[in-house]
Amino acid sequence: MGGKEVELISKRPKIGITANPNLVTKRTVFLTHYYKRGVLRESLLHIEGHAHYGQVKNNYLNTSFLYRDDFHGAESLLGCIWQIELPNRNIEFFDLGGNLKRHTCNKHSEEGEFYIPSYWHICPVCYDPANAKFGSS
Repeated sequence: MGGKEVELISKRPKIGITANPNLVTKRTVFLTHYYKRGVLRESLLHIEGHAHYGQVKNNYLNTSFLYRDDFHGAESLLGCIWQIELPNRNIEFFDLGGNLKRHTCNKHSEEGEFYIPSYWHICPVCYDPANAKFGSS
């Protein structure tokens, strides 16, 4: 690595990544499979991968799935990937197989945007109110 590259890297703001909620600050990405106590709003970005749908609101991202196999009897499905630019939290969604759609529910607008299989007709919170991350149904 040349001197200029090292110089530029050292000037970038430092951002931490942790799975420990006790270490979260406004400069930390909280990365976990599932956090049952809600969204850590004090984090720079809270990323989960538990649900089989994507969800974005403020500093929260559920990444949905890259690929769903047919292990449980459902048809296999190619999912999505996300591009995240930090520290400004620009989040971009890429549907890999053309099988997903962006969905905002009129009844649950406080939940942000969902990224769901194109054959789903209701949002995940309409389907199961326990899926609410930001409000209650």
